[in-house]
This record gives sequence, C-alpha cells and structure tokens, in this order.
Amino acid sequence: MIDTVPTPERPIVPSPTPTPTNPSPPTNKTTPTAEATVGPNRATTAPTSTAPKLRTATASGGQAMFYYTAGQVDLLDLSPCYGYSYEAYRLENDYIVVRFVGYGHVSTIYAYWSKSRQPTLSVYEEDY
Repeated sequence: MIDTVPTPERPIVPSPTPTPTNPSPPTNKTTPTAEATVGPNRATTAPTSTAPKLRTATASGGQAMFYYTAGQVDLLDLSPCYGYSYEAYRLENDYIVVRFVGYGHVSTIYAYWSKSRQPTLSVYEEDY
C-alpha cells in the first residue's frame, strides 16, 4: 500500500515581511552644523615679565645661561674660559650669582628678577 501525502489546496507561500508604518527619512537631508560667530578676541596672555625667558651673560671669565620663569631663575649652563674656575650660588629662588675666578681677575654675574619684575643680568669685572 502506498501512502499518499495530501496536497494542500493552496500552495505554501512565505509570509511577506512587514513594512514599517513610518516612512524612512529622505536620503538627501543635510545635518546641521555648529555656526561660529565673530567677536572680539577675549584670550589673554601673560605679561611679558612673567613669560619664560632665556638669557645669556658673557663676561671675561666665561659665559652663563639662565632660564627665567615666574618668580624663579635657574642656571642652565656654564662655560668658563681657559684658566678660570667657577662658583655658582642660589641666594633666593629669584636670585643666582655666578663667579668666574682666574689669576688676578674675577667676573661676577648676577641673575635675578628686578623690583619691576623684569629678568635682569648684571656683570661685574674685578682685577686684584
């Protein structure tokens, strides 16, 4: 005996995918961007007296390089001339003294912030 499979009266068709009820946005829509307005420059800069500065002092006994920042002086480099030795002292955060000592001569460099808050270098040459 042969079993037969009944055939449906209607063919089986997959159900259609549902369509969204909201229409999709148009593809040529532009995105808003931020707008810049022109106005006065409100940026402030530090006064020139407190901006970092690099200063070099040259004396008969050698050369010294200093870096000035707000309220402080730092010694970056020393180069004594031939026959000279050096001494360096920090008297305060804003005051450094460098001495180049040679036979019969002393060169002294003072690096400091002045009372008017300006980076200052003073060089003194002494024979003895």
